[in-house]
Amino acid sequence: MTSATGDSPSNQHILRFLGLSVGQAMLLFAGIVGIASGLAATGFYWILNEFVQVFLQARPEGLNTWTVVITVLSPALGGLICGLMLHYWSPDARGGVAEVIEAILHRGGRIRPRVGLVKALASAICIGSGGSAGREGPVVQIGASVGSTLARIFRVTTQNSKLLVACGAAGGIAAVFNAPIGGAFFAAEIITGRFEMKGLTWLFTASAMGAAVARSLLHNRATFDTAPHELLSIWALLLHAVLGVFCACLGNVFVSLLHKSEVYFASLRLSHFLRPALGGLIVGLIGLAIPQVFGTGGELLQEIFAHPVAPGLLLLWMLGKLIATPLTLGSGGSGGDLMPSLFLGASLGGIFGHWIHLAFPLSTMAPSAYALVGATALFAGVAHAPMTAIILGFEMGRNYGLILPLMVSCSVSALVAKRLRKGSLYTEKLINKGVDVDRLRNFQPDPFDLVQVSEVMTLDPISVSPKMSLQDLSEKFISTGLHGLLVLEDEKIVGIVTVSDVQRAMEQNSGMTSVLEIATSDPIVCYAHDTLNSALARLGGLEVGRMPVVFETHPSRAIGILSRTDIVRGYSIGLSRRE
Repeated sequence: MTSATGDSPSNQHILRFLGLSVGQAMLLFAGIVGIASGLAATGFYWILNEFVQVFLQARPEGLNTWTVVITVLSPALGGLICGLMLHYWSPDARGGVAEVIEAILHRGGRIRPRVGLVKALASAICIGSGGSAGREGPVVQIGASVGSTLARIFRVTTQNSKLLVACGAAGGIAAVFNAPIGGAFFAAEIITGRFEMKGLTWLFTASAMGAAVARSLLHNRATFDTAPHELLSIWALLLHAVLGVFCACLGNVFVSLLHKSEVYFASLRLSHFLRPALGGLIVGLIGLAIPQVFGTGGELLQEIFAHPVAPGLLLLWMLGKLIATPLTLGSGGSGGDLMPSLFLGASLGGIFGHWIHLAFPLSTMAPSAYALVGATALFAGVAHAPMTAIILGFEMGRNYGLILPLMVSCSVSALVAKRLRKGSLYTEKLINKGVDVDRLRNFQPDPFDLVQVSEVMTLDPISVSPKMSLQDLSEKFISTGLHGLLVLEDEKIVGIVTVSDVQRAMEQNSGMTSVLEIATSDPIVCYAHDTLNSALARLGGLEVGRMPVVFETHPSRAIGILSRTDIVRGYSIGLSRRE
């Protein structure tokens, strides 16, 4: 077995060419990935702005019927284009940070180069047309694909490949928020879930390079311009702890709505590329009443952090964003969820700070200070990442006077959020798929977690008609040597029948004469992209030896079948991959 830190045969030739040790080469690679991620983040920023201008110029001035129609249809059109791009060009570009984590856990950090390009274009169109999402998710995926591509080119070990993917994410976040320390902590705490000195060295290198590129191209300044704030009273920290609890509760609602929206749109009998269009149409209708829901919300965040905003207006913006973002992302639109979570927290913090400052004007900070603290506290809760949130909060505003409130609110929010929900904003989807994220991050993966159903399933399984007689069915079992067969009618699954079903019918002399009468209807199914662990979880304690593998968009049509033999073979593959 090759050591994760040793010179593997696969990368010895490149190390000899460079005259570097593995550690030195990885430091160089991390810097290259950081620079590439910073360039990609800057390029995405410009592309997004261009699409914003295109869609804005398409809207006629003045309030008339045509303006209303364009306002409503613009996000729907953007969602449709985004859906078509993802559906036909790169289906694996769907999602964002969660998919990068999954690539590290299951695929050794392998992400196709095409993912970054398609993700950038699709996200720019979706957000630019009015979709409610952030730009950090696409940038993380773009940076991660850059890191994965470089790892593949230089043929580094699997463990180092994972770290280069994390370096890409670090460089991207650092470039988006002009936060080199926060970018490194984001990658360590959220992407890899591990703090190790060697890994942190490379992450800080990539993050610094990403931020340096963004600063040189987008001007060297903080992400948001904020007024200086100072903690006026120690007891006011109790109020920030209360704010942390409120942020955790609102964050829990936000994550729940995202999950429910994904489940709802997945249940609709619509093609994948039509779902983002439907979500965009609803967002457009919301935008007629609350236009602030469109886009990333970055300009509004600047306003909230810099000037007092009426609490009633903040509440309206918060409710609008709370609904619009799950609609955009849950329907399949492309974008990030970090910026929307910051927006929700800033709105809640601004409302909280307004009333607290009215009650205690001499001992509490301005509402804008509570808005900045609330923004990072809500992110700390939804991401279960207090350290990243604290650092990001400081680097976004460059205001050291808020460091104690940030530490209290973010810590309390993360603590309460973990009590409310096991998974974070980024791991909830993986946990629902049966992935044990904590165990995999501790380098003790279950072999079944390392193999997908598509890798071991039997393609084009032999099937029988529901009208076939039991005598013909018995002969079919003898000729094929199989113990279970799918029952198909008009290419749709109507059941599954086994040798035991035939034997039982004959022993009981029940008078049944056709396959349909003895077959098990509505069998348990799985999807090709499921892990074997996820497929086994669907079986539960049922005595089932096989299950159909179906299309996610057409759950009545079979791709293949997964049998016990396939599962045993998959376990052997998983064991070798773990080694």
